[in-house]
Amino acid sequence: MSGVAAAFLCSSNNSRATVYDRLEHMISKLALRGQAGVGVAAFMHNEGIRYARALRSSCGSARIEPYQQDPNFKPHVAIAQIRSRCRGTSDGGELPPLHHNAGTTHHLAVSLDGALVNARELRGELLAHGYRLGGNTDAELLLKWIERTCERDYWRHGLPVSYENVLRDVDDRIDGAISALLLDGEGTLVAYRNRRGLRPLETMQTDDGFLLFASENCAFAGLEGKTQQVLPGHIKYVDGKTGGCVDRSVSNRRHKAKLCAYESLYLGNPKTSVEGQSHFETRYNIGVALGGLVAHRLQGEPGSPLTIVSSMPHAGGPYADGLFASLAEYGLFAQRREVVATQFLQRTLIGTPSQRKSRIAQKYRISGPSVAKTTIIIADEALIRGDTSQAVTNMLLAAGAKAVHWAIGSPPYWLRTTMAWASIH
Repeated sequence: MSGVAAAFLCSSNNSRATVYDRLEHMISKLALRGQAGVGVAAFMHNEGIRYARALRSSCGSARIEPYQQDPNFKPHVAIAQIRSRCRGTSDGGELPPLHHNAGTTHHLAVSLDGALVNARELRGELLAHGYRLGGNTDAELLLKWIERTCERDYWRHGLPVSYENVLRDVDDRIDGAISALLLDGEGTLVAYRNRRGLRPLETMQTDDGFLLFASENCAFAGLEGKTQQVLPGHIKYVDGKTGGCVDRSVSNRRHKAKLCAYESLYLGNPKTSVEGQSHFETRYNIGVALGGLVAHRLQGEPGSPLTIVSSMPHAGGPYADGLFASLAEYGLFAQRREVVATQFLQRTLIGTPSQRKSRIAQKYRISGPSVAKTTIIIADEALIRGDTSQAVTNMLLAAGAKAVHWAIGSPPYWLRTTMAWASIH
């Protein structure tokens, strides 16, 4: 999965902030959604669409760096995609700045969060109609499908595009869960959330005259304004010339937003809230429930070495906090401190076994005081392949830990919460 963000400067603006300022603010808050890079497309009247990338600093801030340096280019709208590795991209090499149809008369750029389940079917249909696809990404596929509908129904007839009808065609045809932002050659911005409702999309009308969109409402932290979610099966259309915004349904019936386990337990920023509950609260409460399983296991172990409750960075903290807080209720006392640190932010989940092993060895290190003769409980949101947990366990045992236990708090996709308890001695 990835993240999306957009900023539109309304005509009533009374702020010194720019579109890039607002976009940088949101990108820094959405860093957990992908480390493969951030692509930006921006529009200015009489200049058209230009591209940029966002660079992250070690302190977590973001800075947009245009590919074409021009101090006179001051866009009124820009979209961004915070990218994770996906099919169709290699582990090395430069990814495209953003998926767009450069070289055509009608310019479009799109940023996408989500996946198309019927991608193979859609790709085959486009190829059968003579469309060329440069890669194998869902973002490119969605863009080509939008382009096909625009060409068939509007461009060839010299008609203005009705994005409501275009996205209705898309919503009827695709299977999957996506949210997307579309920027056209007139500076029009379209925010779309498909009817499945699993990929979130939030919007804020700021008090200082910006209309913002982001994958999570944590991106708006520190800004003043009115927030709401884009409903499933809806678009928000922001006219590039007037700045007027309308909300339209592109589905035949009303759909409810659904809570995505992946968003709640891992991908989403802990400060993001869904239906009034933050991801931190969800993860903390699961950690509390895990405390009962941990206490039952430790009470049966002989001896009473110092017990340390720790977490895997950067997602396990809330689980460890909840677990630690609940242990005292079972008569068990422990220290809460982190024993594992990271050298860099890139995830180690993707890649060949040898690539992952090398990155894991470079990424993790032991931090803090000695762990000799301690029992360590490490809380994390999920156990997928186990190669990271095995490497970290071996590292801690080599440093003198008596035992290393893993407390995993991830429910299955149908959202009945279960807890897994694994220990490695």
